[in-house]
Amino acid sequence: MKREIIDERDIDAFAGDSVDRPANSSAEPEPFAWIGGGELTKMESKRKPMIVDKMLPAGALTLNASKSKSGKTTLMVEVCHAVSTGRPVLARYAVTSGPVLYWLADDANVARFAEAWRIVSGDERVEDFHLSVKRQHLHPDGIFNLRKAANEFRPVLIVVDSYTTIRTPRTRNTDFVKAEYDDMRRLSELAAETGAAINLIHHQSKAKQADPFDAAAGSYAMSAGSDGRMAVEKLDGTERLVRIDGRDLDAFEFVYARGADRRLFHVIDGPAATHWQRLRLMAVRQRGTSFSTKDAGEVFGLSDRQARRILAQWESVGALTEVERGRFILENAIIEAAVRAQKATEG
Repeated sequence: MKREIIDERDIDAFAGDSVDRPANSSAEPEPFAWIGGGELTKMESKRKPMIVDKMLPAGALTLNASKSKSGKTTLMVEVCHAVSTGRPVLARYAVTSGPVLYWLADDANVARFAEAWRIVSGDERVEDFHLSVKRQHLHPDGIFNLRKAANEFRPVLIVVDSYTTIRTPRTRNTDFVKAEYDDMRRLSELAAETGAAINLIHHQSKAKQADPFDAAAGSYAMSAGSDGRMAVEKLDGTERLVRIDGRDLDAFEFVYARGADRRLFHVIDGPAATHWQRLRLMAVRQRGTSFSTKDAGEVFGLSDRQARRILAQWESVGALTEVERGRFILENAIIEAAVRAQKATEG
């Protein structure tokens, strides 16, 4: 069960293991250094470069927390191959090419990982990809070996799969909030030191959350300690919805799917992606013709009022246009994406 950080013990835990000064000590602590408003205005903020456009910033830790068997690893195989070879991810998102390290600590997944890699790489020999299946705790050995490997290979992307397997052991009296925060901090610091994007794969808890980013198994310290967050959600068939946000990122969503050839491909991105299941259903049913609120309600099995609310949301994200009073038509981009997805999955 998750708990929020609400008492002094939790706050003190995050402050570190400092020892209070004796009450009779006359030594004054080191004073604060203050930065004036004028100095702040002269400081130039630098946006981090992207290893994968819109997804993974350099020098940052992204927590990739999704439900089991949602496609987290398969998506990251596609990302790793793209970065290590210099091609766009899903033939859509530009990359900064370079060496990639993948720490697959869950060795039960090796055969499945190898199969996914064969599908995406074919017979191509990829020199800049390196896989380790060593089962080891993150601290102290795992982070030491990651840093050592980073010095050797100079990666631009590091994937750790998964946190459940490499989580630093806790003793009976360990504050688990601080322990999880420390693990996130170690990986975030490694990302900052090396300039690599680090993607930490993790599982969501079974408790249902309104916000998918709040569903990471563990405490809220995990999301707080990471620089960015990613969630993969299963849709109908082979389609997946990916949501991304973070300190150095604008919130972003996209849908991808697996084609008949088992390769992943891009379907749609932007605000319309979160509405994709119903948008695709409407696009297939209406085939480019106009429809009313009543038509939409019949397709979705909803009342006119509920359907009207959905159409209003679609209009707000630019997915449809009202062509005449009470009659709507989907934008061409939606129709084209639905047709492309249907052809690719049917073969």
